[in-house]
Amino acid sequence: MGWYEWKEIERVDPATGEVTKAKQTYFIRLPDRRPIAFAGLMSRRTVEGDDSEFTCTMLTRDAIGPALEIHRRMPIALPKDAEAAWLDPALTDGSQAIALERQHAVTALEHYRASTRVNNAKNEGADVIELVGSLPSAAGLTLGCSIDQSCTISHGS
Repeated sequence: MGWYEWKEIERVDPATGEVTKAKQTYFIRLPDRRPIAFAGLMSRRTVEGDDSEFTCTMLTRDAIGPALEIHRRMPIALPKDAEAAWLDPALTDGSQAIALERQHAVTALEHYRASTRVNNAKNEGADVIELVGSLPSAAGLTLGCSIDQSCTISHGS
């Protein structure tokens, strides 16, 4: 489980040599592939006719760690041990919420290039979410994973 981000890149058309801009899709997740809890806010208000209207938002922060390679912002991901504190109805002070986020936010993430087919809601099938890239590591090893979650490790030259 994770989320997608897009990074603007330049591509060279092999037939014409023309350089064009494109958006490369990346899938970002926890290294252990657990589901991610994102910090968010919900509000309810009464509108005409005593109907309730709900709104919600996901909170973001400046990207740090590996996510910064893809996008300047990232959602605030909470570790399991901070979820209850975030959902505590007594947490009404914004500065306390910010302190909680800063103390606990998850930044140890990994990312992979994903198929650009994910960019269009008309596309269907398992190949839409297939990871097509690899994740280089500082040790010169490359970890490449496919949709069936099988991974290979190779040493870069």
